Amino acid sequence: MLAGTVVYVNAGTHIARIESLSGIVSLPLLLSFALLGIFPWIARMIVKSLTGRVDDDRRTAEEQV
Repeated sequence: MLAGTVVYVNAGTHIARIESLSGIVSLPLLLSFALLGIFPWIARMIVKSLTGRVDDDRRTAEEQV
């Protein structure tokens, strides 16, 4: 949740700095928008990899018993 908040604050900060129409096409703002779009997928992959490891650890522990 904190990481998502940081992504939104970052994008908001870059939006607040726009002074002209050319500022909309600035690299930092485009990267912030891209991160907003990609972040949910990245977070989902991280969670799946972590829960996969936990499930593997549980299976290993159950097999030992």
